[in-house]
Amino acid sequence: MYDLSQEFKSDNLEVIAFTWRFRNRETTRLVNADFKNVRFVLLACLCYMTIHTGSFFLALVSLLNVFMSVPLTLVVYTYILGVTYFSSLHLSVVIIIVGIGSDDIFVFHDFWRSTFQIKALRNKPILRLSLAFRRASQSMLVTSLTSAVAFSSCIMSSIMPIKSFGYFATVVVVFVFV
Repeated sequence: MYDLSQEFKSDNLEVIAFTWRFRNRETTRLVNADFKNVRFVLLACLCYMTIHTGSFFLALVSLLNVFMSVPLTLVVYTYILGVTYFSSLHLSVVIIIVGIGSDDIFVFHDFWRSTFQIKALRNKPILRLSLAFRRASQSMLVTSLTSAVAFSSCIMSSIMPIKSFGYFATVVVVFVFV
């Protein structure tokens, strides 16, 4: 089969044959190359969370919890908001939610450790958890709310891919917090 992705040149004229097959192949190649980098980001985040929390299990479950926001978001995005457009731009949300979710986990873990300083709560893990959640949720709400508002500003765009990205990213950030 003849490859239409080759370049044709003459004196001052350059012609590039661009077909849908070429576009799809290049898009797939670029997305696959980018997702190789995402694996390194996830691995680095998992390693750092393991060091910070002192538990591989806690770090792994926390990252899985962050990723569970994506299927929930897809349901809301498609069936409730009625947006059917989805592109590779939307996949960049994965890196964003790993950062936001990791920050929430670090904040909660630090508040959890600080509750150990209260002598009356040392042997009462449920009360410690309740206090840590009440204190940490305020900080986590502020960071998540500012991120959600920033992404919701994309909704005002008249460019459809950016507008749909705004809807998707806003809902993802809300679900990461919840």
